[in-house]
Amino acid sequence: MKTSSTGRCGPEHRGGRVAARHSRRRTAFVAAALAVAGGLTVGWHAGAADLVARGLAVWIVDGTGGVGDAAQGPGLPPVWTTADGVIRCSGRGFGFLRHETQADDFRLELEYRFPKNGNSGIGIRTPPFTGDVATRPSQAAYEVQLLSDAGKAPDRGSCCAVYGHEPPRENRSRPVGEWNAVAVECRGPRILVWHNGGQVIDFDQSSRPDTAGKPLRGHVCLQNHGSAVEFRGIRLTELAAER
Repeated sequence: MKTSSTGRCGPEHRGGRVAARHSRRRTAFVAAALAVAGGLTVGWHAGAADLVARGLAVWIVDGTGGVGDAAQGPGLPPVWTTADGVIRCSGRGFGFLRHETQADDFRLELEYRFPKNGNSGIGIRTPPFTGDVATRPSQAAYEVQLLSDAGKAPDRGSCCAVYGHEPPRENRSRPVGEWNAVAVECRGPRILVWHNGGQVIDFDQSSRPDTAGKPLRGHVCLQNHGSAVEFRGIRLTELAAER
């Protein structure tokens, strides 16, 4: 160790102590983020984009509530709104709130909350929804199903299923009115999903003929499926492609 003539630690050692303090602070931040996110086994990472910080500025409305939508009559409020760090969907009509940029390998983390009979979803690697059924995430790419179905047996249409393709290992939905945490990670053809602290999906799309041709790049989006839903803590981390 280098020391100065006074016997005090030199700049290299002081720099090491500063780096150590910064490391501890980063660790504390990640621990706090995990606590907020409900104990997910994957946490917020350096470089994660906060998709709520700018309200709806980084989102595009597809379907009901979009620009030029005839269903938006005079005096009707927007379908999608944001306040106090929460994005809310009124549940009128049908459509999606699509993030403006595309990603290939990424980690998406968020929390959601439903009233009774809640129904929504997370679209991943999807094209824009034009109104044609073929452009829905569940058809053109994938939808991670979100439902208020606590206590029900898991299947290919239950909460956190890769809708129509892969059921979750278990149903970890919390009761109506409570916040639920979800993380979705896509690396090449592999899709992983965590729900309220436990991994429920590990799915390789290349292993099956019905999914092998699905896209490996696209948008993420939130679904308006005719029921109210709230989202918060939405963070997107783009990962180095591993294909």
